[in-house]
Amino acid sequence: MTNNKRNPLLNSRSQYLWFLIPLLLGFSSVQATTPTIPDAGQSLRELDTRRPTLAPSIAPDLGLPVPPKPSIPADPNSGEQATVKVNTFTLSGNTLFSNAVLLAQLQEYTGRELTLPQLYEAAQRITSYYQQRGYVLNRAYLPEQEIENGVVKIAILEARYGEIKTDNNSRLSDATLKRLISRIAPDSAINA
Repeated sequence: MTNNKRNPLLNSRSQYLWFLIPLLLGFSSVQATTPTIPDAGQSLRELDTRRPTLAPSIAPDLGLPVPPKPSIPADPNSGEQATVKVNTFTLSGNTLFSNAVLLAQLQEYTGRELTLPQLYEAAQRITSYYQQRGYVLNRAYLPEQEIENGVVKIAILEARYGEIKTDNNSRLSDATLKRLISRIAPDSAINA
């Protein structure tokens, strides 16, 4: 007996399908490949590119007097710095500490020949004294002056509260805020 049925594998359509199926399976395996795991550096770089940039903030004008920056006279012909004999210091602007207390900080500078950097160091000693006691905004500086008879002037700027205004945009009630602020006396020294 002869078999009149045709073999499905030999059919041209079926041959085409048998060729197409492995090809399609190959493409799907390419699409299913494992994605690469980002390393820490790549993650940080992506975060940096997504981070919004803020405009630089401008410090508010507090209306505090700014001490003048003294000019340092330089003598190009001299390799040494000029010195001045310091017999005593006079202080101005200090109300938080007495002259006696502050001048005690300057004992090692009194009665010596000092250079301009050493005079700045003496003023910084007064600033440090204030800051160590919590008055971080206070500054001592050398004002413009003519040094006569060995008397060096040091001016002190003590930070004080002025008028306090509020623009409350927080969850804190206005009454609570006013109660907290009422503890601050006008013209009292600012202390951390």
